[in-house]
Amino acid sequence: MSNKIDSVLYIRSATNSKHALELQRSNGTTYAQENSISLSVIEETQSSGVTPVNDRPGMSWLIHLVEVGLVKNVIVSNLTRISRSVTELYDIQSLFAKHGAKLIVIDKSELISK
Repeated sequence: MSNKIDSVLYIRSATNSKHALELQRSNGTTYAQENSISLSVIEETQSSGVTPVNDRPGMSWLIHLVEVGLVKNVIVSNLTRISRSVTELYDIQSLFAKHGAKLIVIDKSELISK
């Protein structure tokens, strides 16, 4: 029996927008159901993507769970939920990979060059 959490959905809103949080939650829940994975949610409110991850309690907790090997997948609606800093985003993705956690981005439209 494993203590690993299958997947964590990380949702964040800088303005504590209930609509934004619910949309992210709904998209993540739908993704989890479509892919038959169990889901835990970490919700970060009133926290900007430009705020360093160490200053965001929810992200700090998520990073801790990944570092101790309890999370297989981290799901976000888009990369800006993690960080708006390219350098910080790269560092977090590298940390997840180092600890065997896969980063799943639901909305890949931001990854497509226009």
